[in-house]
Amino acid sequence: MTYFEDKARLALRKLHADETQYAALAKWAEEHKGQEGEVSGVIVTRDGRIVAETFRVDDGVVGPGDTYVDRDSTDIELGGNRLDLALGAISHALGEPVCHIPIWDLTQGSGDFARAQVVKGRRRMSGAELKKVRHALGFTGPRLAGLLAVRYDTLRKWESDKEPIPYALPDDLRGIVRDQIDALQDLAESLKA
Repeated sequence: MTYFEDKARLALRKLHADETQYAALAKWAEEHKGQEGEVSGVIVTRDGRIVAETFRVDDGVVGPGDTYVDRDSTDIELGGNRLDLALGAISHALGEPVCHIPIWDLTQGSGDFARAQVVKGRRRMSGAELKKVRHALGFTGPRLAGLLAVRYDTLRKWESDKEPIPYALPDDLRGIVRDQIDALQDLAESLKA
C-alpha cells in the first residue's frame, strides 16, 4: 500500500465511509500533490466516488480562503458554487450523502508511508508525552503543527489522545530538536564575537 492509499483510507474511515473504496481518491491525491495552494479538496460519496473538485479563491469580493466547487469537475448543475451550497445540491441530486475532504488530509502528514506504518514491538507516543515535548521546546501548538506539516486540529487530537500518534512522529520531533540545538549553537557562536 502506498502513502496516498493509506491517507485515502484514513480520510474515508474518518467520514465513516467505505474505506475499501480508496483507489480513486488515492490516485487523485497523488496527482494533486503539491497543488495545495490551488486545489482545496474533493467531494466524495460514501463509497469513495469523487463527484467534484474544490478550490480556494481570494478575489477580494468574498472572504479570503472561501472554498468553491469546480463546476467543470461535476456533471451536476449547481445553482451556486460555494461549498456549503454545493454540498447540499450535490447530495440532493445524487440522493445520497456527500462529504468534502480537504487536500491536506490526503497529501500532508508527518513522515512517509513506510515510516508511518505500524511497527511491531514499537510503543506509540502518548498525547501527554507529545505535549511535554512541545512545552519543553517552548512551542505553541500552531508552531509545532506547522513544523510537522499537519493541521493544528490534528496536533490537538494527538495531544488529547483522540487520534493515535503516528509511529514516525518521535523521529520527526528528534529532527526538530536537532534543528533547534543547531540554531542555538549558531546563536551562541555569534554572541562570542
